[in-house]
Amino acid sequence: MIDLRNCLDLVASESLDLLLDAHESFLELRTKSGLAIPENKGAPGDLNEDRVLRFLGCAVIQHLHAMMADAKDLGDPFDTVREMFTEGGKLYPGAGVYRRSHVQIAVLNTSCILGFFRPRPYPSL
Repeated sequence: MIDLRNCLDLVASESLDLLLDAHESFLELRTKSGLAIPENKGAPGDLNEDRVLRFLGCAVIQHLHAMMADAKDLGDPFDTVREMFTEGGKLYPGAGVYRRSHVQIAVLNTSCILGFFRPRPYPSL
């Protein structure tokens, strides 16, 4: 069980606005420093167009965390990050659901982990 607390929730518009600002800042910093900009890539041998190796996404989120640590006026550091991924191609033609859609949660503040539970086996009828 996880208490998201102060969550960088990448399905919420205010978090997306923060991430967009961080992306612009990240690109500017890397360009000025003459450093390469990471790219998201597909997994080796994966013929789908999914970019599941999210090097750029990870770098931008880490840059946002660094920005927040440096500028206290941006708010408190995030405890967790939640993001929705649509992967694997559409489930059927015209669908808005993808075969491997999922949500990932990264816990930065381990006190947000309240515990765990083991579901009981479903009884046979």
